[in-house]
Amino acid sequence: MASSFAPSPRRAGTLQSILSYIPRFSSDDAGASRQKRKKALLIGINYLTLAKGRGRLYKSHNDVDIIQKLLIGWLRIFFSSRPPADYLPMPDIYDYKLENITVMIDNDKAPYHLQPNRENIEREMTNLVAGPIEEGDEFFIYYAGHATQCKERVPNTERDHQDEYLLPVDAIDKDIENVVLDNALIDNRLREILVQPLIQTDVGCQLIAIMDACTSGTILDLDHDECNKVIGWKSRFLEVPPGVKSRVRAGISDWLRDPVFACNRVCNRKWSQVKANVICISACEDSQTIVELPDGKTLAGNLDVYLRKCKRPVLKKLNRHIYKQFKETHRKLWKSYNEEMTHHKKKLRGKPPQRPPELDKPQITSLKPLRMNTTLKL
Repeated sequence: MASSFAPSPRRAGTLQSILSYIPRFSSDDAGASRQKRKKALLIGINYLTLAKGRGRLYKSHNDVDIIQKLLIGWLRIFFSSRPPADYLPMPDIYDYKLENITVMIDNDKAPYHLQPNRENIEREMTNLVAGPIEEGDEFFIYYAGHATQCKERVPNTERDHQDEYLLPVDAIDKDIENVVLDNALIDNRLREILVQPLIQTDVGCQLIAIMDACTSGTILDLDHDECNKVIGWKSRFLEVPPGVKSRVRAGISDWLRDPVFACNRVCNRKWSQVKANVICISACEDSQTIVELPDGKTLAGNLDVYLRKCKRPVLKKLNRHIYKQFKETHRKLWKSYNEEMTHHKKKLRGKPPQRPPELDKPQITSLKPLRMNTTLKL
């Protein structure tokens, strides 16, 4: 027997009366509950106009590709028959959308407005943090390329009295292979473009910067660096456990207070009134240089492996993990150097091998004091 599921007049009336009490939202109400913005800018410069062995890099473009796939959330799979890694789509890891990621690399395929010269980089950095910035917005920037240091322009503004510079593709003269500082991006300018807009909005937003370059420890001129160090015996000796009474922490902080710079070894998070959270992870300290090795992982490669295993890593553990990987690469570099040096002493021909550089110490700087036991949120 056929049956009808049509509501009776009484039920229909009841349904209409219930619907009448459901609030109706206007377009203005919908705007109030907008999703937070997540934007990223990835810059990789190989300096293809420079001669091989004279400043040209080989991994920057690949590193940008690695970071982009990490942000989007593509699964990395290794096939035994093919050594390179293939990628397959997977549920988002860090919720970045491809249309919200801007990539700048120096090759013929990139359009002119995305070639990483100074003018284009400044414009895209400005667009990255362009308003209106609202509560919960998150921004990410990655740079792989050359950087350098020069004597500070304003006295006593740097601990080492050196300003740091990023070197866009037009900041190195291909003919004389010298740095053109007029086309370089000084640390003060980087802070002005990337950090100041977030401070001025006075809302809880975030910028994470990854700097895979030489002399990039304090490249954004952020206020806190010494209190974030977790590598070496000094950092472990001066590390104050969270459970220590505030009076003891305050006493240690006053003892270590620097008369010129805001940061000391033990900074109090309560001192900062800034709402924006800005963190910069650099491949090395200001005085160090990094070497691109054919079989060694870069900062991007180490981050990719670690962040796929741990989505919300503890800052201290992340920093020490990267240092451990750099230490292993440095050990292999010294082993190769010693073998080449032994061979050179036997033959006594040609130039001796170049001595490996100092072991790089990855550094984390921040706009306000960090608890290094807290997690990093991308």
